[in-house]
This record gives sequence, structure tokens and C-alpha cells, in this order.
Amino acid sequence: MRCWPGAFSSAASAQAAWNKYAKRYRALNGFASASSTVTVNGKKLVRLAAMGFGDAASARATCKMIKSQGGDCFVRTNGGVQNIRMANAAWRKIAAR
Repeated sequence: MRCWPGAFSSAASAQAAWNKYAKRYRALNGFASASSTVTVNGKKLVRLAAMGFGDAASARATCKMIKSQGGDCFVRTNGGVQNIRMANAAWRKIAAR
């Protein structure tokens, strides 16, 4: 299970965001970050995720805590053959398979 806080324009931006999120949201203490690069409509994005949850319930509980503090995230399972593409358009977060 992974909890996804966002997509960024570079690996450095994703790492800076993780450092910021980890300080702001105590629920992320003890979890590691993961990133992957995707291309959406010709634009490179670096996805950032918190990983290391034991099960879906733990990931959902962490995401719920983050949302209760004003953050934004979603939960998905690891693996699968399709990548998830994410973008931010007109202040709306968009995710698609």
C-alpha cells in the first residue's frame, strides 16, 4: 500500500516536498518515501508516495489523518501492470489509470 501526496516537476522538488510533508504531518513518521517518473501529455512528472504500510487499513488511516490536518492524499495498492498518471489542472488533482 502507498499513500500518494502528489506529483512534481523534478526529483529534487519531490524530495523537498517529502521533507516538508514529513515535518508537517506526524502521521508520516517512520515511513519511507518513494518516487517514480511518468510522462503525461509530453510533460515529465515525478510521483511522490509514502510507503511501508502493512495493509490497506493502515494506509487509509494515515491518509485520513493527513486530510484531517488539511493535507491531500490517496491510497493505492502496489504493483499492477498499469502506471498511474497524475497531474494538477485548474487546482484539481487528477489521477487516472
